[in-house]
Order: sequence, then structure tokens, then C-alpha cells
Amino acid sequence: MSPFSVQSIFDRKDLASSFPSAMLQELQQTGLITNEHEFFAGLQTVGESVLPQLALSESELRNGAKTFSFIASSGETLSLDLHFFSSRDLSDPNVVLYRRFVSERGDLLAIFASTIFRDENGKQGSEIVVVEKNMRRNNLPGFGRAFMDFYNRFNRLLQLDYEYIRAAWLGRKVWTQLGDFQFYQRYSFLVDGKMMSQREVVASNFERFLAHHNIDQSALCYQVEVSEISFSEAKQNNLIQKPADYLRIVNVQGKKISIAPLVDYQVLGQEQALDIGEAFVLSDNRPYETQSISVQFVRSGIPLNSGNVWPPNNHFSDRAMPPWVGVREFVHASV
Repeated sequence: MSPFSVQSIFDRKDLASSFPSAMLQELQQTGLITNEHEFFAGLQTVGESVLPQLALSESELRNGAKTFSFIASSGETLSLDLHFFSSRDLSDPNVVLYRRFVSERGDLLAIFASTIFRDENGKQGSEIVVVEKNMRRNNLPGFGRAFMDFYNRFNRLLQLDYEYIRAAWLGRKVWTQLGDFQFYQRYSFLVDGKMMSQREVVASNFERFLAHHNIDQSALCYQVEVSEISFSEAKQNNLIQKPADYLRIVNVQGKKISIAPLVDYQVLGQEQALDIGEAFVLSDNRPYETQSISVQFVRSGIPLNSGNVWPPNNHFSDRAMPPWVGVREFVHASV
């Protein structure tokens, strides 16, 4: 059994253009397809020689998809429509699971795509590539939680060892709430020509964020379950290790600061008062005019180039949470 490539389909340029035209048109009409057009245009229907490498049959996967259940506030029941795609090159057999969430009337309400691969160490991994919700429908509160409950069950069915996600814009907060993601060490930053880990850069950016907003660090605390400790103690004990940890940082007196969060590509939301850590996580991370420190996102030392997903040259602000790549591992119960 040849291993899957660790290279993401998202980064490939030599894919067949055979994603069903009807599905592509559906995405365009609902406004769900923007930055990921190249990804979808590069998919082809999966061949029979690829699915067995998941050690699961198509019927097992489809039965697993049927366990999804969600009723919108409008009373509509959503169902999950599962499709399989892959790259053109069967010697590099990534499997793409494309999920359409549709209403009883057949309206497309959300999409979710992920690639499945086996890495150079023989571990089965997944990259969450595309997650989009139809923003014209505002009656889906609770959908994210319902989906993640289902998705975690589905991951157990797939026997994944790990998965990773590129979190940008609003996703910098959302994905911290939906999974225990650590900073993925394959990705790092070039800061003024010096290679730094994601964790190091985020910590440095947070210090500059506090200075920019004239926030006294002694007035901050770090929430731990039902108690809290000082921010300085949290740093000394290396408690701030992953993206979600920044959402635990608040002012001891409950004071908030007002920012306009960066909610999508080049889109700022309405200004709102947020806790200190949350404000940092959602701040506008585009480089600003007077910025003197260069912060560039890289993978294995090479700048990423993913169209509109990152800004030109992947440069970011030095005083906001940059986009991050997170990974979470799964432990399988022994049989």
C-alpha cells in the first residue's frame, strides 16, 4: 500500500479540472466559493483504487455521514450529503471528503472539505481545507457545535491520527473553541529574517498589542477553569502554549477594549468591546503603514503562496494574532 503524500491538495497546481460543474455553479450562486476556487476546480471524482486505502468502504462512510442531525431555528432539518474526490495522480492518492449541508428543500447551507493522506511516518492525517456557511441564512445558531460533535465521531470512524487547520480571520477564535489545536511545528514565521516558531511570534505580538493599547500587564489575569492566576505567573509557568490560551487572558476588573475585528478577507466587522485576549485574537492582522518589524508566514522555511488566503507575500501585523496553523492528535482506544 503506497503512502499518501503529506503535501496538501490545497497547494497543488497540477490537478485535473473535473469538479462537477453543477456543484461549482451552486457554490458561486450561494456565495460560498471565494478564495478556494482553485481548490475546487482542481478536484476529480475519486477512483476505486483510492478509497480502500482508508480501510473503509463507501457504504461505511455514507452510513457514518447519516448520523449527522441538526434542526435550524426555522424548523428545517439539515442533512449531510457526502462526496468523494481525489487528485489526478493515483501515485499521490489524497482523498478529499466534500460535505454539503442541505435543507429539506435542497438549499445549500454550508460546505466542509478535508483531505485525507498518509504521511511519511505512516500516520493517517487530515487537513481541514474549506469551511463555509451560507451567510444569507442567519437561522443556524448552534450549527457549528452540532457539526463538530458529528465531526469528532466521524474522525473516530476514519481512524485519523491527527488533523490540522489554517485559521484566519474569525477562524482564529472559532477553531480554538471547536478543537484542542496546538501550534503546528511544520509552520513558522520569518521575523526580520530570523526564523521563529508560531508560539514565539504570537507571544511577541501580544506583548506589542498590550503596549500599543497602553494595557498594564499587572492588571491582567489568566483564567484557569473556575479560578484565575496573574498573567505574569501564567507566563512564568509556561501556561500560554496554544491559540485557545489567549482567550483566557482578561482584565482583573473586567475592563474591555473596543476593536473592529477582522472577520474575513479584507473585511472588518463592527467595533465591539472585547476582553483583552479575545481582542488580540480577532484584531486586524494586516500590516500597517508605520510597521518596522517584518512578520512573514512560512512552511519549512518557504513563504506560503495560497492566492487570497493570505495577504501579498504573507506579511502580517506585528501587534495582532496572525493566522495560525493548528494541529490536534487523536488517541485511538485499543481493541
